[in-house]
Amino acid sequence: NVFVKRARAQNVPKSLKKRHRRENHIEYGKRILNQRIRK
Repeated sequence: NVFVKRARAQNVPKSLKKRHRRENHIEYGKRILNQRIRK
């Protein structure tokens, strides 16, 4: 799981990270919650 998360983070351009840090952070948290619920 950690390796996949790192790969996703690397695929996102730096410009998007800087512009939408909060939105991406919220979506990232939702993804983690969804993964935990599915398991």
